[in-house]
Formats: sequence, C-alpha cells, structure tokens
Amino acid sequence: MASYNRRIGAGIIFMLAAAALAGTVFTALLREKIPAVTLAQIKSDHRKYEQKLAAEWLQAVEKDDPRKALYAASLLIVPEDPLPLPAADALKLSKQSGLMPLLLSPLFSKIDYFRWRDALILKRTVAQITKTPSVEEILRFILAVKAAPSAAGRLSSLLENGCPDIYARARLFCGLAEQAGLDAKIVLLMDTQGTPAYILIALAKEQQHWIVDLTCRRIYKDSDINSFMPPDDWADELKNAFFRQKLMLQPSEFQDFRPANQALNNKLRKLVPDSNIPVFGRDPEMLLAEFSKNMLYGNPDKYYYWDESFSAVRHLPETAKWMINKSPARGTVPLRTEKKTAQ
Repeated sequence: MASYNRRIGAGIIFMLAAAALAGTVFTALLREKIPAVTLAQIKSDHRKYEQKLAAEWLQAVEKDDPRKALYAASLLIVPEDPLPLPAADALKLSKQSGLMPLLLSPLFSKIDYFRWRDALILKRTVAQITKTPSVEEILRFILAVKAAPSAAGRLSSLLENGCPDIYARARLFCGLAEQAGLDAKIVLLMDTQGTPAYILIALAKEQQHWIVDLTCRRIYKDSDINSFMPPDDWADELKNAFFRQKLMLQPSEFQDFRPANQALNNKLRKLVPDSNIPVFGRDPEMLLAEFSKNMLYGNPDKYYYWDESFSAVRHLPETAKWMINKSPARGTVPLRTEKKTAQ
C-alpha cells in the first residue's frame, strides 16, 4: 500500500513538473510573438488618448454640441481625489448668492459649457475686431453694442442682445480683453456712503498700461492706477471719490472659480496648442496673487473679486436647481479690509 501511494505521489509530482515546463515554454513562445509592454508605451498611448479627447472637446465646443463637450471633459478630468477648495472670498460670494453647491460640485454641467462656448465666441470676435490687442478697437466695438432692458447671464448673450448697464458692458469688455491677451482689472470708486460711484477698467500687457473709461468713452494710455489723474470735466464729488478710495477687482467669470474647470484648463493646455483654445478656467486666486505681487497697475487701496459674474450666472435658467438661498441685494461689497498678499 505504501509503495502504491509513493507511485501516486511521484506521478502527481511528474505531472506538476511537466505542466510547469509546458508553461515556461508557452510563455517563452508568447514573448517571442508579443513584445513586452513598457511603461513608456503605456504613457504614450494614454497621452494619445487624452489628445484625442481634447480634440473632441474642442470640436464639440466649436460645433456647439454640449453633450459631446461635457462627455469629453468628464473623461479628461476624473475627480478620483477631492478637488481643492476655491478661494475663500469665492466661497463667501457663492454663499451669499446661493451658488455654493454649483461652486463645489466636481461634475461638469451645462453652466460650465456656457463659459467654454462664450470664451470661444469672444475669441473669434476679437480676431474679427483686431489683429493685434488694440484697446482702441475693442473699446470702439464695445461702445457699438446696443443697450438692453434686461440682464443676461452669458457673455455671448451680451454680444447678441446688448448690455443692460455699465456693469454688464464692463464685464463684456473684460471678457474680450482676456481673449486678446490683455490683463484686465475693474477699478471701482466709492462714495462717502461706501457705495459704488464710478467704474474704470485698468489694462496691462507686459510693460504697457491703459485706463479705460467706458462712461466717457476715453482711453488713457501709459496710465496705471497711481499715475492716472481725473480729468478736469469730472465732477468734484467724483474726483474726491477717486482720491478717497479705489477698489481693484478681479473680473473672473464664476465658472473660473470652479476647481473642475481649472483642472480642465491645465490639462488642455498640456495637450492642445494655446492658440487653438480660448482663455478660460484660469485660477482667479492666482491672478489676484500675481497682481498683488507684481503691482502691474500701481498700488490700489484694496483688491477683491468682482461679484458681477456671480450675479450674472443667477440669470441662467440652468442655475435654478442649484439655488439654495434667496438673492441678496445687488451691490459690490468688499469682503475684507486687509490686502491679500501672494503666498
């Protein structure tokens, strides 16, 4: 009986050894037929896949196909890890406007698509207006845009239907300047009661500076917030407001505060030439930090984020489902009393 068991055991061992040998031979033959997949090849294939998605995203935005654009964006940016929180001031403005759920959502929505599409439309508009970043031609175009009795949430709606007030006109001007490669800031003058009294736009590109007065239809070249002097035809109370306090505001669109759009912007600029994509999704906090560090416009009293785009996005029907609070009273109110410095 013991001899029989030994023979059975030896047979099993022989069969296992034969199977192992056959497996080794099969693996060797397989390696000859199928080349090894390297990490570099995997990275290369993944990059090609992302480049294809980026091209599909751009094509969908150009063809005004939000479903395909949102699908491509969601594949490019998969929020496996929690996205960073937006700027603290943006959180406060969103809470005041009832936009907190939309601001913090990691998912792309049609409201995001509106920002991408509007940026592309403004980029094309700028290309038609001027071949170079001409502030004069952009101003001339803005002044020709008709007035409108009702507010509009989208920048493209302001182009098509007109601007209801000076705030909307300034927002559209800043949107066009952004696509022209100019950096824009809103200069808000406050009266003695602390309410907005006048609005100017400060522009900068490299070493060039301009102050634009949309109300008086004037451009002041080689002028920043420090060197600008109110013209003689300004009323005394307006001159006093200028010297009393100037607020510098970053005019980013609401969607640019969303970390998901910032991540998409960063990803696209690694996959597609910058000349092919519109400007959108730049981190407003970084723009404000760069401004406070470099002082491109001089030295204003205070600087914050502009709440105009937060008010504008509330006019979109698609925003209604995100609303959680009643609309606050209109008005740009500074959120802090101290200057924000770059980290």
